[in-house]
Amino acid sequence: MVSAKEEECRRLREAANSTEVSHSFFRFYNQHSS
Repeated sequence: MVSAKEEECRRLREAANSTEVSHSFFRFYNQHSS
């Protein structure tokens, strides 16, 4: 059984990870589009 706090931490970590991925993607995209 996963506690509510563990579930929340996992969700926050996934959100941070996806945000990081999109930021690196945009950085890559901007470098190659100019």
